[in-house]
Amino acid sequence: MGNFEKGAWNFVFVGCEGAPETNCGANGGTPSTNIPETPIIAEKPYITIEDDGTYTLHRPQYKSNVQGHDFTDRGDLIDFSHVYTANADTDTAQSIQAKLDAGLHVVFQPGIYELDQALQVSTDG
Repeated sequence: MGNFEKGAWNFVFVGCEGAPETNCGANGGTPSTNIPETPIIAEKPYITIEDDGTYTLHRPQYKSNVQGHDFTDRGDLIDFSHVYTANADTDTAQSIQAKLDAGLHVVFQPGIYELDQALQVSTDG
């Protein structure tokens, strides 16, 4: 870990390797809390391009009591025929909801989505 003596106070480290010891007050180090293992975590889904040019959505599994990262867990592999890519310029809450109701996974392109209602995810997974 780096030098945390400057800048912010009250650091919280959860599941980090090499984090400083928990310390309260300015004596003996920067005020921080260290929780050695993450009680439960779900890494963010990510997209890859396969050798044949197709896209795959990776949905990592939930994990309990872990420390550090795991680059070997590719998670559930979801073919893009089961994925809808939403676009802030053209999609509405109703069009995105229709895709969710059809059981598709939805990936949001970057943008500002001005939705007039909350989206409801009712399909398992």
